[in-house]
Amino acid sequence: MNRKFEELSMNAWPSLRSDHYDGWVLRYANQYTKRANSVYPLYKGYLSYEEKVAYCEAYYNKHQMPTTFKIHDDEGLHGLDIYLEDQGYHVVDPTDLMVLDLEKSDFEPSFNYRVSEGYSDEAANELARTIGAQGQEERAVLVRKTMATMMAHISQDSFYVYIEVDGDVIGTGNGVVEQDYVGIFNIVVREAYRGQGYGKKLMLALLKEGKIRGAKKSYLQVICKNEIAMKLYESMGYKQSYRYWYRRQY
Repeated sequence: MNRKFEELSMNAWPSLRSDHYDGWVLRYANQYTKRANSVYPLYKGYLSYEEKVAYCEAYYNKHQMPTTFKIHDDEGLHGLDIYLEDQGYHVVDPTDLMVLDLEKSDFEPSFNYRVSEGYSDEAANELARTIGAQGQEERAVLVRKTMATMMAHISQDSFYVYIEVDGDVIGTGNGVVEQDYVGIFNIVVREAYRGQGYGKKLMLALLKEGKIRGAKKSYLQVICKNEIAMKLYESMGYKQSYRYWYRRQY
């Protein structure tokens, strides 16, 4: 089951480039998000850890970025996890993948929201504004361009939800539907409106829209140290399916 969600999440958040090497997927996206710039050891290969890790290090060194592996708690990855630790790779951002059965849940938002289908410049602009990637600095411009390209390349059924106050968008999030699942991503609320329940409103709207599009279950990913988000998702019925973490070179 872990592998299924790893594949779903890769499809829902595509990198700019994906290369395959003996069962591993090497993803690259100008260093924008760890998920899109790490090695996914999805399938059993035939080469040694030593040879494969060295290949990955050369790959990411070429892109002038640290080598990062996305490891989950499947027992088949235990040996690789230990090997990476012995090589000095440290753990970054333990994260829970959580799942909700939509057929046993009833979500009927009692508030107004707006929804758009697929990629739009508005969705990219709102996300960029919330994460602070709007400036003219070289890095901000690269992040904005990379983010927009990744969002535009989502090939599954994707949609975006917006919540407005006095005609101004103050929160947005997106859902991606594939194989009866709706993945929830990029829940962002402007700083001035946080702590006022808008995050839950976005979730309710996204889940309703996911059900409308045929989803029977939902999944999302939340960093374990984000206690506020974790409590929200648990209160809505999400349960942990498995945990993953990153091993980073430095």
